[in-house]
Amino acid sequence: MFFTRNLQTYYVAKNGDILEQNALTEIHTLEQRLRSLPQWKRFCRGVDNSTPYRRRFPCDPGESLMAWVRPSQKKVRDQEGAQLELEFDGSGSEPLAISAALGYMRRGYVGGQEALNPLRYFPKTFDLGAFVDGRETPPPESLRAQFRFSIKVGDSWEPLNQLRARVGPVSDEYAAFAMGTVLPILQEAAAEAKHVRVYYSGDVLSTQEVMVALMSDLMFSLGSFGFVALYMWVHTRSVLITVVSIFVIFMAVPVAYVVSPADKTTIASFLSVFLIVGVGSDVVFVFVDFWRQSAAQRDLESRLAFTIMKAGKSCLATSITTSVSFFANLASVLKPLREFGFFMGNCVMSCFVLVLLFIPPLLAAQEIRREKVRKRAIVDISCGDSEKLVRENEKRSAQVRSHSKFM
Repeated sequence: MFFTRNLQTYYVAKNGDILEQNALTEIHTLEQRLRSLPQWKRFCRGVDNSTPYRRRFPCDPGESLMAWVRPSQKKVRDQEGAQLELEFDGSGSEPLAISAALGYMRRGYVGGQEALNPLRYFPKTFDLGAFVDGRETPPPESLRAQFRFSIKVGDSWEPLNQLRARVGPVSDEYAAFAMGTVLPILQEAAAEAKHVRVYYSGDVLSTQEVMVALMSDLMFSLGSFGFVALYMWVHTRSVLITVVSIFVIFMAVPVAYVVSPADKTTIASFLSVFLIVGVGSDVVFVFVDFWRQSAAQRDLESRLAFTIMKAGKSCLATSITTSVSFFANLASVLKPLREFGFFMGNCVMSCFVLVLLFIPPLLAAQEIRREKVRKRAIVDISCGDSEKLVRENEKRSAQVRSHSKFM
């Protein structure tokens, strides 16, 4: 049993001609550096060298023009004597004439090797036949190479649960190799190449690039989070309520993930982090405002009941309508959009439930604390006035006694 991982590299010539010798040299240097990595060879190990090209070289040299531009030369002897035989493995020290290399490719494609289809390497606008025949045609500006790793994890006769158990560690090992070794080399080549611009994608690299961009956007969002926290502090006039409210709002995201049936979420689901801050803040403000309106109630229990009933009823209606608007995306034919709509709808309802459970008790606890502080202040002031009165009475008594002595 095998599972596959793909890596694609894309090259764009800075001078508009990707077949120019300097550009091809830079491409060959990069691909040779990748193919010489021990782990690269390890993941390519076990490929049957007797099979046709499209299965013979999935990752070494891969579906790359360099396999044809830089063939190895071997001397063979037959009845006619010594001859040179070309092996298109991309390991040659000297480049083959580009017209000859493309001619070999065209002959292989015409012979039925789909892996040599020019569209797998060049843009659609490039006329390979005209170029090989010497007719005037614009050179291609870009080039693509693909490397496919077919990694064996077991045999077909083994139990399926054992095979699945092996996929995880091997997949993690490949991911560590791609992120720790391949990605730095590609980034270095993209920064230092003088004649080509290097781009790349793959099963692991694409996800990582998206995560890096997402984390960068999350850093930019700190400003908006700070503004929301500042406004909430001004509105509630309480640091404790502000901190706890922000925490409760963000807790809606993991709670929504737990109640969702999916094991993994799409990248689009990370948008919920930005959206839930605004939605959750509105719910908190409603509860705080109704708590203030309940000040006319006689006891704390009545204030809690008033706040939960009034604010809960108002926020339940708005939360349901908001979540339903997100759940409407379940009708979409796009799976990522359906997953995002379902996840965001769960986030909205989870936020409402968490705010309903934690914010009213927090408001009541803060009110109890404030009441104790007020009572303590009254007692302190009363004690201070009594001591002052005692001192004044003692002073007056002393003055009366001294005055009576002189009488």
